[in-house]
Amino acid sequence: MLKKSLLVVLTVLIAVNFAAWGAAQEEQETIRWMWLPEAMGDVEGGPFMQAIQEKFPEVKFELEPILYSAYPNRFPVMMAAGDLPDLFMGNTTYMPQLVESDLVYPLDDVLETKGSDIVGNARDGQLLYGQYGGQQYAIPGSYLLKYFAQNIRMDWLENLGLDVPVTLDEYREVARAFVNDDPNQSGKDDTYAAAFRKNINFIDSFFWAFGVAPNHHQTGMWQIRDGKHTFDWVQPEMKQALLELASWYEEGLIHPESLTFEWNDWWNAYLRDSVGMWYHQPRRLPEMNAALRQAGVEDADMWPIAPPVGPDGHSGTSNEGQPWAMFFRKAEISEKSVEILNYTIREEFFLASEGRNRYLLSLERGT
Repeated sequence: MLKKSLLVVLTVLIAVNFAAWGAAQEEQETIRWMWLPEAMGDVEGGPFMQAIQEKFPEVKFELEPILYSAYPNRFPVMMAAGDLPDLFMGNTTYMPQLVESDLVYPLDDVLETKGSDIVGNARDGQLLYGQYGGQQYAIPGSYLLKYFAQNIRMDWLENLGLDVPVTLDEYREVARAFVNDDPNQSGKDDTYAAAFRKNINFIDSFFWAFGVAPNHHQTGMWQIRDGKHTFDWVQPEMKQALLELASWYEEGLIHPESLTFEWNDWWNAYLRDSVGMWYHQPRRLPEMNAALRQAGVEDADMWPIAPPVGPDGHSGTSNEGQPWAMFFRKAEISEKSVEILNYTIREEFFLASEGRNRYLLSLERGT
């Protein structure tokens, strides 16, 4: 009789456990998440995703990485078919099409309730680049440190007895000295003020001096002007910036191969101690300065400075309004998705995903 009673109890317990497990499985939300591996790193199975999964065990993530090189061809097809993931990294140049085709969900209300860290940590104006028609449709990509900055060879300034330039006019005077006054003390006519690749986004702070920008991949900037969404490429200030850039080029202040430089050639122009102003990632400066010192430039010191201030007081870089942002496909998963992204902004996530360890490791390695 006792054996029979025990068997009944065990059977009931097993049934209850299976029922609870089944209910948990049914309650688990599924979120399709598409990202660019180049932008977020190898997250699948790594500490990034592990930390998120531990925080949100009730969510099943279906991860869909899309290569940066494949994005321009694949994404328009996905958009045309309406086959977009629940949460996806997208280029904001597609925002008008996404909004007008009702393919993305507005976030104004959910950011208020679930996105306090996203909103609280956004730099001034950053969230504007995820807006369209006065509503928030995307969360622009952001970085803990400045991702792009205006950099300059401080050792060249010191060699020439020059101050750090502030205004665009002062930048031009320094540019002339960098070209004409032998800043690297080589005794040769072998220096230029700046260089860029085929993409003029690598001189982006120059355009910001006029209040416009080609942006990170020459996709242009959408900015609010007089209460309207306007596109930088068609503004009169863009014409001013291009004419100014052309005059710098005509004067010989910019490396003459800038219009044809491939990546390696462009990078090597700086490593050959021949270019003094650099618009790029500050995190690459230890690598650059170390390479220059290895090549015999003992005092090499490329360093970030404030971008030039233009004739009307404009200044900046394209850290805010990177063309990449997170979009949300539908209402029913928007709250959970914003909650997840909000968690990735917090220090708790930074520590859980080994962010601090990786950062300290990068410092030790000088990368």
